[in-house]
Amino acid sequence: MNHLRHAWQLMTAHARRVVEAVRRWWRSHRERVSGESGYAEAFTAVLLAAVQLVTDSHRIRYLTHELVAAYVAVLRALSHPRYRWEDA
Repeated sequence: MNHLRHAWQLMTAHARRVVEAVRRWWRSHRERVSGESGYAEAFTAVLLAAVQLVTDSHRIRYLTHELVAAYVAVLRALSHPRYRWEDA
């Protein structure tokens, strides 16, 4: 039974590290999208390239472009001091 407790502790510790790494990445990503226009453009280009690898549909690529543009606009709007994101 002790080995199960040890395995559980290892698993939860690893899960905490993963969550913290994702949290750090997300903070960095949203700050870069809202603050660096070049990063936002590169982010859009990478997503569009990935979609193009999957489909040749112009409609899907257009929709993806518009969704990414909306995502970037929302992140930029929320980066305004009035809407500062607090650490969760």
